[in-house]
Amino acid sequence: MTIQDTLQELNELFSIFDDPKEKFIQLMDMAKESEGLSESERTEENKVYGCTSQAWVLMDKQEDRTFYFRTDSDAMIVKGLLTLLVKIF
Repeated sequence: MTIQDTLQELNELFSIFDDPKEKFIQLMDMAKESEGLSESERTEENKVYGCTSQAWVLMDKQEDRTFYFRTDSDAMIVKGLLTLLVKIF
């Protein structure tokens, strides 16, 4: 699936909801599906600075020379937004 396909799919998903609160609920549901990071991966090196919440991004290089992102946050909305980024990229 291309980035454009993923963006289209996410746009369709979120356009279902008229109420912004429902969109936040969808983000939180996506956050619950995220595997997150282990305590040992929540390091200063992986921390996102400047964010009010605690947030971490870890990038793994795959054998095929592509990158795989894993993310986590202590705030469900932020974790949901990070999950969106992982889905897109």
